[in-house]
Amino acid sequence: MDFTAFDFRDDFNLHEIASLCIGRDPALAAPFDNDPAKTAYREIISAAAASAVMASAECARAHFDGRGYPSLYPELLYPAWALERTPNADGEPAWTEVGKDRWPEEGFDPPDKTEWKFDRRTVASWLSSRAFKPSYDFSRRGGVVLRADDDSLTKPHARAEATYLTIIGALLELVRTPRPGRDSDAAVIRELIENYSDKPGISKTTLEAKFAEARRRLNST
Repeated sequence: MDFTAFDFRDDFNLHEIASLCIGRDPALAAPFDNDPAKTAYREIISAAAASAVMASAECARAHFDGRGYPSLYPELLYPAWALERTPNADGEPAWTEVGKDRWPEEGFDPPDKTEWKFDRRTVASWLSSRAFKPSYDFSRRGGVVLRADDDSLTKPHARAEATYLTIIGALLELVRTPRPGRDSDAAVIRELIENYSDKPGISKTTLEAKFAEARRRLNST
C-alpha cells in the first residue's frame, strides 16, 4: 500500500496507528470476524490504549508534584492533549484534585480513546521501545528521519527528494517572474497549484505542510 498520504501528518489516532503498523489502509474499518489482521490489530490497539492511560496519569502526577512537565518514558504513549496542557494564566495547575490520575476537564479527556491523538515522534519512540517493526515508519516525516543517532537529518527518500526539488523549481519560476499579490503563503500556494498542479508535490495539502515546516526550521536556526 502507498502510505504517501500520511507522510506529512503530525499526529495519529489509535486506529490509524494500529492500521499503519500492520500495513492496512486506515480508511478501512477495523478488521473483524475471520480477517487475518484482526489479532495483530487488536493487540496493538490494546497495548497502545493501556500505555496512553498510564502516560496521561504520569502527566497528572507531574502537575501535582509541581514538575510542570512529565517524565517522558519511551514505553509510554503520551496523548497530545496531555502533553499540551500547562498551568493556567494564574500559575495554577490545570489539574484538579478530583480524579488525580486522569484529566477531569470536559473536552480534554474524551471518554472514547479512539479520539485521542498522538504525535508522530511519540508513536515512533513507543514502537521502538517495544522492539516492534511496523509496516509504516513513524520515525520519518515526508521521507526525512526525525530522530537519528547524531540528532541530524538523513537524506530524504527518492520520492520525498523529488517533491522537494519540484517545489523549489516552481518557487524559482515565481521568483523569476515577480508580480503583485504574492503577499501570503496562501497566495503563493494558489499560484503554484494553478501552474503546476500536474507535478508531484504540488497540492494544497503538501504545500501547506512544507511551507509551515520550512518556516519553523528557518526560525529555529
